[in-house]
Amino acid sequence: MRRPSSQKAKYPGAPALRELVKVARGLAQSSSRIEDAFWEKRLDGVVQSLLAASDDQTLQLALDRLQDLEPEVYAEILYAIEASVECTKWMEADQEYDVLLFAMPILAWSQRQDAIPCGMVSDSLIADLQALLTTLVFAKGTRITLTNYMLCPQQIRGHYHFLYDLAQQLRPVAVAGQSVMHLGVPVPGKIDASPGIRFVVGAAATPRGEAIFCWQNIRGHARLADKFQVDEPEIEGWQTEVDKLLQALFPDCAVRSVMPDAFFAGARTAAHLIRPFSVYACLDYLIASGIAMDSLTAVIAPVLGELHHEYRISLICTKTGEVLHGIIWSLANNESAGMPVISEIQAILHECGITRMVVLGNIHDLEPDSETEYASCLFPNLEGKMVKKSRMSDFKELSGYLH
Repeated sequence: MRRPSSQKAKYPGAPALRELVKVARGLAQSSSRIEDAFWEKRLDGVVQSLLAASDDQTLQLALDRLQDLEPEVYAEILYAIEASVECTKWMEADQEYDVLLFAMPILAWSQRQDAIPCGMVSDSLIADLQALLTTLVFAKGTRITLTNYMLCPQQIRGHYHFLYDLAQQLRPVAVAGQSVMHLGVPVPGKIDASPGIRFVVGAAATPRGEAIFCWQNIRGHARLADKFQVDEPEIEGWQTEVDKLLQALFPDCAVRSVMPDAFFAGARTAAHLIRPFSVYACLDYLIASGIAMDSLTAVIAPVLGELHHEYRISLICTKTGEVLHGIIWSLANNESAGMPVISEIQAILHECGITRMVVLGNIHDLEPDSETEYASCLFPNLEGKMVKKSRMSDFKELSGYLH
């Protein structure tokens, strides 16, 4: 008998989804380390089987359903996915190695969206980066391999199996001490041309139980420099040297390296830092173009809906009302719109010399398709309408350093 057309087909991955959620709930409700170990082993097994089967859909469905309803269970699944992707082991000549997938995030901003590169990176630049990683970031004796492909967030967002497969490929190469691995797995997603984040990805291998990062062997280490004011010698040395190398790769961009870290931690740090970085870099560009900060009005508007969850910031010529430039300030999954975000944006603008600011209510008339290039170019004017920014004819190259 045929199923009535109104009846929805069952999701084929439903049994795996139920098992994933059940085991994660057990771990979230655990009351001892012994019980933790029991549930963690089972959860890791379920997650790794889904990753090996390239079943991102089941993993993402569980995360989407649980994020708001059961945040503790959501956190256990997310942590298990990240750990299964990032952390692996490899046996070589009777020696067991810990292998970590890591990211070297790069923040980039340009007046021209197509000026931010993505894709293949030369072996010579990779070799230079690998030498700096060995000297300034990783513990003595750690073996490091970098891929020769620079990724953007849109290419890896939700593609857990791609990262899992990449980590599996990198394990023996890193343990062998090979400095560069040419990417041998198809890269998912499309290149995101918007100003933002790029990742150089690699793997670090060390004998089981030994330190991977240099800061594991020294005093507490501040991985995240507040407002880019560097006061940690390791971070300062890294940024100074790496930013010099990156300027050749990002010639028409403001660029800033972020301290390398475990892949997902590095991605979260970069997502946090790109927001103030974009504001500073955009204002630097306007100053370099001869525009005085006291001639500008900043308009801040939340764009909160099914397709957008962010603030849009316009920099407007006070005299003419023309939108000269705009910045997208995305909100993190666990971040709510409201005064803390607005206050942070206002503080950065004020620090840079912007004294006139207008805060608008929620914008509803943005283009319905958030993936279009046109929608990404819309910013609020003083009347609260979303308009395209003006074309500035006087483009000047940025120095790559923030004021």
